[in-house]
Amino acid sequence: MAEAASIHEDGLVTLLRKVVRQELRAEADRQSFASASPWMNREAVMSYLSISSTKLHELTVERSMARDSEKDKVFPPRYGEGRNIRYNRDEIDAWMRRQAQ
Repeated sequence: MAEAASIHEDGLVTLLRKVVRQELRAEADRQSFASASPWMNREAVMSYLSISSTKLHELTVERSMARDSEKDKVFPPRYGEGRNIRYNRDEIDAWMRRQAQ
């Protein structure tokens, strides 16, 4: 019985270590954006904002459906086409500040 508990505990410790490593990497990525290029791809935006690809898609569609007079209230534009889509970090930061008001 003690051996089974030990195996279970080892599994939990391993899982916990894995989760902590992932979170530390994600935090390091977020912090490195401050000194990196202002241009981010989809994956970088998702990591920066801690959102899913579905949420990023929803925000992008919301922008495409907004009237011109409302464009400054919705998510920043994307630049490029296909696999070369980029977002500007400064525009995302400004959008986040507007959301907090």
